[in-house]
Amino acid sequence: MFGEKIDMRRLAISLLVILTMSCQSPDFFRKDIPSLRGRAEEQLIHEFGEPTADKTNTVEQFAQSPERWHQPTQAVLALYPANTPANLSVQIRSLSWQQDRIMITAWLHMQSQRWVVFYAEKWNMDVIE
Repeated sequence: MFGEKIDMRRLAISLLVILTMSCQSPDFFRKDIPSLRGRAEEQLIHEFGEPTADKTNTVEQFAQSPERWHQPTQAVLALYPANTPANLSVQIRSLSWQQDRIMITAWLHMQSQRWVVFYAEKWNMDVIE
C-alpha cells in the first residue's frame, strides 16, 4: 500500500508538470509583429515567398464579424470606423505564410497605389485559443 501512494504521488506530480508545460501564455498562441507594419506587399513576398493564402474582405465584412473583439477586426475598425459610410467599401487584404507550425498573417490596405501592412501577427497552430 505504501508503494501505491508513492506511485500516485509521482503520477500526480507528472500530470501537474505536463499540464504546466502544455499551458502556454497567450503570447505563444498569438503574437503581434509590429516590425512588419508599413511594409509593402512586395517586401513581404521577398522575405517570406509567395503567400499560402491571399484573401480580400471589406471593412463592412469586418464590422459584421461575430468576433469583433479579436484582432485584426479591432485594428481594421480603429483605422476605418464603420460609422463612416465611405469606409465600408474599403478593401482589406490578408496574406498568410505557413512556416512549419507557425502561421504568419499580415493585413494590408491600399496606400499610394501599394498594398501596405497595418497589422500583422503570428500564431502557433498547435495551441488552441
